[in-house]
Amino acid sequence: MTRNPEALTARDRVAYAVNRMSVAGYRTIPLVDPEGRPIGVVTVSDVIRWLANLFPEAVLNLRPGDAIKRPQDVDAG
Repeated sequence: MTRNPEALTARDRVAYAVNRMSVAGYRTIPLVDPEGRPIGVVTVSDVIRWLANLFPEAVLNLRPGDAIKRPQDVDAG
């Protein structure tokens, strides 16, 4: 177990979690309350699930191997 791991609070944005996962290589990040007590864990799967809920049509209609050509033009439904 890592001593004093970097952690997120409920007020942190998802973009910060994605940044830490990408740049620092974390697959999970602890979620803490304002006093620093653990209340949960944010995982890569949580982020993917959040994105899929945010853009359901784009995700559900995407064929395997395809990429969204113009994400700014996608209607999230």
